[in-house]
Amino acid sequence: MKQALLSQNVSSKNNINPQEIKLLGTGFSQANSPLWHPDGYLLFSAVSSNKIFQLYLNGVMHVMLTNSGGMYIAQQHLSDLTGANGLALDEEKNLIFCQQGSHGIAKMSRNKNIVQLCCSYNGRPFNSPADIVIKTNGALYFTDPAFGLKGQKLNAAIFQPFSGVYRFYNNSVSLLINDVICPAGVCFSPDEKYLFVSSNSSAQPYIYRYRLTATGAIMGKQIFATVPNAGGIKTDRIGNLYAATSKGIIVFDENGQIKNNIAVPEKPTNITFGGSSENLLFITSAKSVYYIDISGIEPLPGLPKSEAKFAKQRESLSVN
Repeated sequence: MKQALLSQNVSSKNNINPQEIKLLGTGFSQANSPLWHPDGYLLFSAVSSNKIFQLYLNGVMHVMLTNSGGMYIAQQHLSDLTGANGLALDEEKNLIFCQQGSHGIAKMSRNKNIVQLCCSYNGRPFNSPADIVIKTNGALYFTDPAFGLKGQKLNAAIFQPFSGVYRFYNNSVSLLINDVICPAGVCFSPDEKYLFVSSNSSAQPYIYRYRLTATGAIMGKQIFATVPNAGGIKTDRIGNLYAATSKGIIVFDENGQIKNNIAVPEKPTNITFGGSSENLLFITSAKSVYYIDISGIEPLPGLPKSEAKFAKQRESLSVN
């Protein structure tokens, strides 16, 4: 039984906000990819237990989806990380999510009908899509490391010969990046002119920044920041980038310089902004979900304008 707890204070050194980090829930199995839903709750994946959870700020919790990773096509070649991972919402409040077990990107409507959007490139299955972000034009950008494969190692005989970053747009898959050893997190700059990708490999201890062309392709590769084994990443509306790392949540300014470091009781896996005023920073670790009130920061970080606009569109859909 998972334990959902509200306002259990956890000791934390935090030079962004004096308030303590609060434990919202614990007892999960590889919690990751938190996503605030405009209907007033947090979604997140429990990758090893193959579930997507729905968690309210009052501690009420539900399992939104079981078998979240889909059907396995080659189970003997997979790791135990076969559930859903990255989560996102489209303009119609459909849940778009990465399925590490079935090697694809799926869409679940509000009545829980699930369709797979894409699952292969060049005739081979993806490895295990891990994180995803949606551009305001509806294009999906996602990372595809080997997390869900046996030993978390590439298997070119069956799957992709590299870990990649892809775009899915107008029912077509495009390979954007194939030279990052273990691409993990992905996000846009507030103006969507840049794409950021974190590497979860100690051989490439970087967060990369790529310029996006008018057509959505990439050009130019820069090392934005040096940080070992980064996981989930998010930008806020003023251009800061938050990275989940073994050192806690490291906050970089728009030039890649460290501004702050939020110490977390457990090694964080991912982060997101949420709450009614985007005043809460949610943090997942392998076993737990935390949050911290960041409303004392001026200007309030929150979502980039593009994502905030997306959220407002979703809210209007829920009201109309």
